Amino acid sequence: MRPFTGVNGTYGYDATYGMIRGGQWSGGWKNGFVLIDSNLIVGTSLDYFNDLAGNPTHIAANVQTWLTNTTFVDPQTGAQGTYQGNDRREILLGHMVACVMDTSGQEYYAPGHALSDPVPITTALPTDCVNNPSNGAMSVLVPAIDLAYLDGDFAQALTMFNSTIGGWTPTAGTGVGSSTGGYFSYQLDGGTCKSSRTLALWIQAARATGYWDIDAQTREVAQEVQNQLWANQGSDGGVSGPYPDCSKYNPVPESSGYTLLAYDPRLPTWFNSGGGALPEGLPASSMPPQPGQGSPSTPATGEFGAYTLRSAEEPPVVFAWTSQEVAAERPTYDSL
Repeated sequence: MRPFTGVNGTYGYDATYGMIRGGQWSGGWKNGFVLIDSNLIVGTSLDYFNDLAGNPTHIAANVQTWLTNTTFVDPQTGAQGTYQGNDRREILLGHMVACVMDTSGQEYYAPGHALSDPVPITTALPTDCVNNPSNGAMSVLVPAIDLAYLDGDFAQALTMFNSTIGGWTPTAGTGVGSSTGGYFSYQLDGGTCKSSRTLALWIQAARATGYWDIDAQTREVAQEVQNQLWANQGSDGGVSGPYPDCSKYNPVPESSGYTLLAYDPRLPTWFNSGGGALPEGLPASSMPPQPGQGSPSTPATGEFGAYTLRSAEEPPVVFAWTSQEVAAERPTYDSL
């Protein structure tokens, strides 16, 4: 697995702490650990893929140990806080919580690991329930979709999911291999540059619920969203946070982590609740294969070391998702 080197702007695995180290907070890159916004998001799936590669890690367990056994401190105010297991990112892993929570930002630190210490360990902590998350950005809308689905309110989950379809704008030639990509509306993905995180979050909800396969329109959007996400992946296997055509390539743990989570083959099984039949979602074979393979990909060196979404050695537009040859050797949903 790619180790943490401490080079400014980089991220990697720190074997001493058993977590991904390096993060963006408090005005820039820091030589430390972000618990929820980085390690919680990626830990479960990265551990799974690493285990398949024969390089087992325990990132998920390690981050939970820090979260559940630490009284965090805000050094600016002296306020203390503990984690109650109710961050909205928990929902993406199939965990039931009371509501979709807003968070404080990276303001809390583990004792002895403040920003001024050699090894900062920071986390955001949940604050209050988001008011009407169904009208919010994808970062709160997707957990709301997942939570409604987990709770058995399939009609509400479907209504919220359908609202994202109307917020998608396809763009010719911006996807991988000059395919059709696109972007979500400002309400769903605000900011100057569009975000890969938003694309990966949408795929997570699409797979968790199976709603990507409702009709021809949802399948078309699913294809275009994925086309755009793969276009935002770099040659090192990482996924850029902002769209590369808007900002420089910047593979951050959050965007790469959400993508790994979205394509975890176990994801649909985490949402088998409410008495309904389990939606198949995008199957495991949707993982891009390594060069010369026609089956779901196996771990290789990439942004997080032991798993990459596409081989770093593979030309950006030359890959398919299954053994079946597909047009222009790029992924299509109907080839799965």
